[in-house]
Amino acid sequence: MKQEHELIMLPTNEASNISLHIQSNKPYLNNGEDYETKILAGSHKNQHLHLLSDEEIKEGNWYIDLDLKQIRQAKSIGDGYVDVSGSLYKKIIATTDTSLTTKEWMLKYGKLPLASISESLIKAFIDSQGKLTKVMVEYEGSLKFDKNNPFFQRLKLTPDNTIIWSLVEEKLYTRNEMIEFGKKCGTAGTMAERVGEDYNLLFLQLVEQNL
Repeated sequence: MKQEHELIMLPTNEASNISLHIQSNKPYLNNGEDYETKILAGSHKNQHLHLLSDEEIKEGNWYIDLDLKQIRQAKSIGDGYVDVSGSLYKKIIATTDTSLTTKEWMLKYGKLPLASISESLIKAFIDSQGKLTKVMVEYEGSLKFDKNNPFFQRLKLTPDNTIIWSLVEEKLYTRNEMIEFGKKCGTAGTMAERVGEDYNLLFLQLVEQNL
């Protein structure tokens, strides 16, 4: 199962394996002996890549303020209300910035970074000169109803905590694939009717997650 996600690059004051050449506005891999010299000289600026999602932003999640181009961590206010809402905020689901850690793992096992962006995706972004802004990301999960995540999906990761990605491509569907999609729609409709949820919303989620 794959979903399309936005890929964005933002500057950082920390060390990174990606930099932006200020004059040409093109990204480069930070390798070679002259890397630090270029950064210190001001011709390049360190960058990080982030994969964004429209998922609900909950306490402890990292997100981007698209207006201010800033990264923040969501905090609760009052009775569990999270201080993030609106289309200008996008949840970060994967990143090259290893300083962004997941709250759940911090509480149980110590700091663990968010899912990592693979070296292959970094290279593809560099090769596209920064024009690669949307990619498909693999998910795994089961068909079980929950109003916030009706299919209990989670990122499918490699053993080293890296996402599995592919390019966005137009796809033609076979008759059997459309039949299977129709069955999922029927199941989702039954679930929505039982719990009083909006089937139109579930249908749109199904389309985005499966087609």
